[in-house]
Amino acid sequence: MCPPPTAASKPPLPSVQTTALFVLLYIFSGVTQPLLMEVAVIHGLADRRCQLYMLFYFAGTAGVSLFSGSDESLSWTTTAKTAFVAAIDIVAQTMNYSGATLAGPTIFAIVYSSVTVWCALFARLVLGRRMTIQQWTAI
Repeated sequence: MCPPPTAASKPPLPSVQTTALFVLLYIFSGVTQPLLMEVAVIHGLADRRCQLYMLFYFAGTAGVSLFSGSDESLSWTTTAKTAFVAAIDIVAQTMNYSGATLAGPTIFAIVYSSVTVWCALFARLVLGRRMTIQQWTAI
């Protein structure tokens, strides 16, 4: 069991400039992804029947646990639950990138930008979550 963290053991927060840089890089990656997929298709680099690039996407994500530096091991139940969520994410991301390849960058960007709306609607319909007028307006 790990001792509770103390104020002295907390890492410092990143600066505003660092946070802004990462936000801009995140936005840049989201904007360029559908365009780069279209360029890959045009030049014959992206076969719509093959999702090999997803292997590297998930290998990188899975590698985080290998290099986390934690000495604690997870229970079998926790590992199975995590693997189930990861499998759902693999299917979702594969469908996402397949859609980007098949639909083209314009349609993909429009549909993908509606994710927030769909999450809010499903949270209301499936989970019964109530949101304020301000939250609905922001969506």
